[in-house]
Amino acid sequence: MQQKNAYGLTELVELINNKKIDIPTIQRGFVWSIHQIEIFWDSLLRGYPVGTLVFNKKKEEFLILDGQQRLTSIYLAFNYDEITDTNLKATNDFYKVFIDLEKPSAEDGENRKFVFRVISKSQPWGMQKSSPEDKLEAESRRKALELYGIKNYYEVPLEKFWPYDAVEPVPFAFFLQAKSVEELKKLVAGWKKKTGFHSDKTSQSKYSLEELWNDIQKMIKNTVVPVVYLDIDKVGNESSDMNGNAEDDSNDEIENLFIRLNSQGTPLTGEELNYCILKSYILVELQNEIEKACFPMFSPARFITIAFRLFQHKENKNPSFSLKMKPKQFQRNIKEYKDDFSKYLNEIIQYDKIKNLKSCFPILLKIHPDCLLLLYIILLPEHLKQCLFFYIGYGLKVTNSKQQKNINEC
Repeated sequence: MQQKNAYGLTELVELINNKKIDIPTIQRGFVWSIHQIEIFWDSLLRGYPVGTLVFNKKKEEFLILDGQQRLTSIYLAFNYDEITDTNLKATNDFYKVFIDLEKPSAEDGENRKFVFRVISKSQPWGMQKSSPEDKLEAESRRKALELYGIKNYYEVPLEKFWPYDAVEPVPFAFFLQAKSVEELKKLVAGWKKKTGFHSDKTSQSKYSLEELWNDIQKMIKNTVVPVVYLDIDKVGNESSDMNGNAEDDSNDEIENLFIRLNSQGTPLTGEELNYCILKSYILVELQNEIEKACFPMFSPARFITIAFRLFQHKENKNPSFSLKMKPKQFQRNIKEYKDDFSKYLNEIIQYDKIKNLKSCFPILLKIHPDCLLLLYIILLPEHLKQCLFFYIGYGLKVTNSKQQKNINEC
């Protein structure tokens, strides 16, 4: 496959659709916030540079070493209701990108030229228009569900929603898919009819579909994303320790490279780095099960942290009560215990069983005591997850407290 110094937006999307772009196992999942996606697309449409992608060519595909968040954000906007099986770790099933015909007000704190709006499975009504990093208030969420005519939003496809406080939102993918303004208008009319879209929001200053169409076509034609290529197989190959462990040093160099490349983007926490390290040692199928169980309610990195501490106590392998694990130490432990820990993870991730029996504590505990971990991932509201998940899934298990005994006697 030919290496190019830069790619257009549609070329990148075609590479993704054809599975010519893959993600190394050490890479984290999609972590950008809704607000970051919105600002990224405002920058693209204004012609701002959005940085360089770093690829590693491996046979007939490219591995993303840096730029996963930007590349995923590009792909999300190109796809609205057509889900394609790709190697990316976030799909358009979890996010939808809109552009509001309303022009930003003079008081817009983000200095935007275009109002991009993103909805997600956990925030199907979008974030606040006036404060894009903040969630909608409870009353606004209630009104949004009434507007959509939906009660249980999590069981409904994301295609049924739109940003609640937008004036006239349009799925951005329509601008990228339509061959003409007339076709665009038909797509928009069909979408409004299908979703039952209506809004009581008004604005004195709006873009026309024709204006946005022209701007977006110029962006597609003129935007190129520069790419540099790095041969990761050569990284660290010339170094070795006193015992000749060149392979271990090479792994360390790759992890150091990953940290350096990502240091200027969304900060990578110790937990996230540990999760990235773990993914280098476990099967892809197990990775998928972990992320399936956790998305979108809880961080897989936090789940792995607590699960590993439970594993240490269960097997009496250097047990600790601290949730802080240095990446180097975690790497050494995973190298030694990867098979046993993988088996342990498979035991506690009984996703389908927990989904069916999550309301029945006694039966759930008989399946496997540590299934409480996943139960709280599924059930708890956001503000209670951190404290109760730790207290019940970790504290009770480790300390063998009286409350645990009472639960077992239920």
